[in-house]
Amino acid sequence: MKPKTRLIVTIFLGWAGVHRFLDRKIGTGILYLCTLGLCGIGWVVDIIRAIPPALQKQPTEQTHLPKGPLSEPVEETFEAVGVHYYLENVGKLATRNPDWRKTGKALVSAGFAGRRVYRYSYINKPVKLIQENDNPHDRNAVMVQIAGEKIGYIAADEALHVREILNHRTVCFVSAFIGGGDYKEVHEDGSFDRYENEPFVRVKIRYK
Repeated sequence: MKPKTRLIVTIFLGWAGVHRFLDRKIGTGILYLCTLGLCGIGWVVDIIRAIPPALQKQPTEQTHLPKGPLSEPVEETFEAVGVHYYLENVGKLATRNPDWRKTGKALVSAGFAGRRVYRYSYINKPVKLIQENDNPHDRNAVMVQIAGEKIGYIAADEALHVREILNHRTVCFVSAFIGGGDYKEVHEDGSFDRYENEPFVRVKIRYK
């Protein structure tokens, strides 16, 4: 889902968990629906989280591909959705960051002051985009697979466009980046704050 669309949906329908259903987070969607967005608190938190991405300038995306060959290759980036449901698979791609176990002072000495230190790094290739024509929920579904592990889907409002690229263009490469996850923010005095966060997945397609 595009950031601005997500913000609008969250503001007007977040109390019913619609934004959660669109992200294929069915469990939390039902919970929001039954509790009016966890008594409004979860709804407000989700609105606040949706604001920064919506304010960022987004690259212009083509809804229809131009006919004929392109003079220069084009790159587009898509954020995978539904990653929450495949965290076990994402975990299979994780490698522990050796810096995670260092003390705050050791991290400062290593030049990490003012920076984030993530608990894991991730295997990001090979990447496959698999068109699921028999998907019972969306006949245009495009599944994202990294190193043989299913980790999510291309968002429903972008899936048809991605299919057009895969079926009607010459794809130069498909790459992915798994980021996020638990991290520490290291301070100059050697102290640090620890945060828990879910990983995210971005897919880049270059084609002509």
